[in-house]
Amino acid sequence: MQKKHLILCIFAINFALVSNFNLTIVSAQNSTFTVNIIQEEPIIKDGKYVMVAGIWHDISITGDISDYEIIKLTIFKEFDEPLEKNVTNYYQWEYQKTGSEQWNSNTDYGEEYIDLEGCFQTGNQLSFRVGVQDVLPDEIFAQQEWIIQINTDATLLHEEAILIEKPTRGFAKSHGDHIAFNIDPFTEMQTQASDYIILKNTGNVPLFVRVTYEGLDDYLDFSHNDNIISPDDKQQYQLLLDSPLWQPQKIVQQGIATAQVLSEYIVGGESSGIAVSLQTAFIIDVPQIDIFVGHSDYILENLFDKTGFSFQYKKSITMQEGDSETVRAYISGDGSGKISITVDDSLILESINLDDSLVNSPFTILSTNDKEQKISIQIKSISENKNGKIHYMIESEGKTQRFSTMVYVQAPIITDDSLMITGTSTITVFVLIAVIIAAGFMLYNHLSYGRKS
Repeated sequence: MQKKHLILCIFAINFALVSNFNLTIVSAQNSTFTVNIIQEEPIIKDGKYVMVAGIWHDISITGDISDYEIIKLTIFKEFDEPLEKNVTNYYQWEYQKTGSEQWNSNTDYGEEYIDLEGCFQTGNQLSFRVGVQDVLPDEIFAQQEWIIQINTDATLLHEEAILIEKPTRGFAKSHGDHIAFNIDPFTEMQTQASDYIILKNTGNVPLFVRVTYEGLDDYLDFSHNDNIISPDDKQQYQLLLDSPLWQPQKIVQQGIATAQVLSEYIVGGESSGIAVSLQTAFIIDVPQIDIFVGHSDYILENLFDKTGFSFQYKKSITMQEGDSETVRAYISGDGSGKISITVDDSLILESINLDDSLVNSPFTILSTNDKEQKISIQIKSISENKNGKIHYMIESEGKTQRFSTMVYVQAPIITDDSLMITGTSTITVFVLIAVIIAAGFMLYNHLSYGRKS
């Protein structure tokens, strides 16, 4: 009988405790609770908020808190408050509605892990800016389950399990290895890159990222730069180039991206061991920039060391039999030289103009870095399928460079009218006459013998 009474008594006590706990939770159901790295969205895994050790977090509760004089925030390891409290297992801070110091630590060591300037109370929202020391095993993706409680002296406002993770950094690029720009010579213009850069933060702490191209940074604009990339997020960088009056040339420049965790995110600032390890910058290569300053669909050749001559010419053209065509080439650089232009026997060289002046081959050219000179070559094709070449020979500094443009000659375009006049061969004419005579003879026989019958 006594045993039965004892069981009933224990049951009654448990029921009372459970009832009291449920009442507490019900009283807090109108509140909301969040945990997030400062200036970041909350990270949730397996239904639990994530705190990254060594990183400042905002822990906030929003609800009817005006009735409470003191509100405490407690973070502890596992499911029971430890008896021996230290930085490896227990933290507690409190907010006092009145008093000279509104925010305090209830442990000797906790003052280092609360940012008083980041804590605030406004209206029905209360937010603690706090962090915990990184005491997790030195392993990638190390994780522990802890408990967060928010309570007053007598009432539990909120309790739930959270995950404490070791801080990890990861940084990667994707989407191609080259970015191209095409720029007109001696022209100020803004041009969008042929491709873009994608950078990804593969860790669990925010990264401050900067993309640079040595020697080109003054001319490049980024859709995003000097930006924070959130954990497990990516950023797309579209590049714009504001070109000065560049002379024809090819510019190739490798770029780098630097990523680090800013000290404002790190508990203990720049003095702690974790700060040193987290703020050590990642440096990775980003897509190479290739700038072509020249005319579209032209080949660019840098000729001589001293003069810096640049010569641009067409690789090939197509024309019809009997047609005339103007083929252009361009030269720039500082110096003088002699240029000879000839054509194969399948082509006729009709004229050569340097800018707007008629010249004969060979001719002397005086060039500067301020502009380019246009060479216009008028040629005529002789016969269908008799291809040929335009030959360029450039002499300067005692050296000679040779280039050529291939000319493909096709059949002339014949209109419907020309088919009746010029498109009919002699044999075709005789065949047509024979057909007409035969048709006339058949018609004559039909008319003659048809009447007799």
